[in-house]
Amino acid sequence: MKKHYYLSVITIFTLITLQSGFAQIEFKLEYMEAEEVWGVFATPDTSINPSSNIIPGSGQVTVVLPNDYQVGEVVSYAGAWTFDARKNHPVENPERDYGSFGWNANFPRMVLEKGKETLLFTF
Repeated sequence: MKKHYYLSVITIFTLITLQSGFAQIEFKLEYMEAEEVWGVFATPDTSINPSSNIIPGSGQVTVVLPNDYQVGEVVSYAGAWTFDARKNHPVENPERDYGSFGWNANFPRMVLEKGKETLLFTF
């Protein structure tokens, strides 16, 4: 009986730890007509409440692009982002290209708030 009790306690603790250990962040790519740029936004799920003291360790955003689309200047608003990788016409999707933006530093400082949309960068 004790063995099952301890196993249940360990299982419940593990499930609680795992659930709170994964950040749930929704990303959005939106064309911003007034500026004529694409914006990448992040919104933390309402199940988490990020601290203003959090400093991201790494980050990457990959977008699907029209073939031969030229990514222009990247302007960072939350963290320093650069366009650092591209895969043109992959076998899996030859009608599109894939581009990756990498997070390099926490300047300008990235502050994510529960349920609030934050503009990360534009291109």
